[in-house]
Amino acid sequence: MPTSCPKNGFKCGTMEPVWLNGKELPCRPGYTSKNGFTPGCKYEPCLPENHKPLNNWRRSFGNNNTDITLCDSFLDPGWYKPISKAGNIMPTTCPKDGFRCGTIEPVWLNGTLPSIVNSTVNATACVSSFNRGCCSPYYDIQIRNCGKFNIYKLTNTKACPQGYCFVDPCHPSNYQILSGQVKRSSNYTLSKNDLPIDDSTLTTNWYRIKSKTGNDIVMTQQPINQCGSLPNTFIKTVDRKVCMSDVNNFCQVETTIKVRNCGNFTVYYLPTTTTKNAAYCFEQHDIPWIVVVSVLAVVIILFIAIFFIKQFTKRTKRDSTVENEKPPPYTPKIEHGMPPLQHKHDQQ
Repeated sequence: MPTSCPKNGFKCGTMEPVWLNGKELPCRPGYTSKNGFTPGCKYEPCLPENHKPLNNWRRSFGNNNTDITLCDSFLDPGWYKPISKAGNIMPTTCPKDGFRCGTIEPVWLNGTLPSIVNSTVNATACVSSFNRGCCSPYYDIQIRNCGKFNIYKLTNTKACPQGYCFVDPCHPSNYQILSGQVKRSSNYTLSKNDLPIDDSTLTTNWYRIKSKTGNDIVMTQQPINQCGSLPNTFIKTVDRKVCMSDVNNFCQVETTIKVRNCGNFTVYYLPTTTTKNAAYCFEQHDIPWIVVVSVLAVVIILFIAIFFIKQFTKRTKRDSTVENEKPPPYTPKIEHGMPPLQHKHDQQ
């Protein structure tokens, strides 16, 4: 549609042609700009029409059932949004020896996800195999942060069965539960003939702790023989490092774990320990005293405010009632049987 006036009419096959009074046109489908109009329209993969859903729960990192194997050699290259209960995050740890995510050779992300909204990163997707290690072969992919979700520009795999892997650590299908292991408590000390917990036999995976002694990994160093183990591990830094104590209560070995806040609970990605009879240690974290004092102060202030509001409301109602009351009608008194005096105008 023309954006300049066809003066004097008689154009476009009519006497009075219609034209667009403005230079901005809406972006065509699949494109966008800051205001949704030209100029500056760019292709946007985050728009629904520009990516496809990837909906298959078998892609879950916690799924080791390979009775029906996925094969992404038939996958059309392009942008995809994972939407199944498997999760929408490509795992950044290697599913060693394969046989995960509903396939023989799962594909995982050897890198990090983009943290800035509307940013795209180039990444390497590695194939984990039982006989070729964690990254042979690998594929070049792209990941875009769309704000509330990520999308992935995937290519088809070159062999079968290979499949892209995704994870939601908070979904019950993607973590295992460690329950009833009271020995893992920071208050538990091994006795002479007590059998220690041995996490060198623990399968590397996401775990949710359910124990009456606490579900939070300890934040301070514990002496040897605590937590039902000979050496034990504790959170050392905020970058998700755990530390194994030795006989001198020093940090003997550091290991990287992952911690995920799921709202009402926390899950931990715990790798197999490299030392026999070592175990992860958990406790119940207390609420900081400053938080308790702050909450109590707020509650007290609220009670005082409510009390004064009620008192003010009662007083206002009482004053209003007094102002609206009418005085009783006048009734003359009769003394000694004499009738009341009458005014002249009353006699007339």
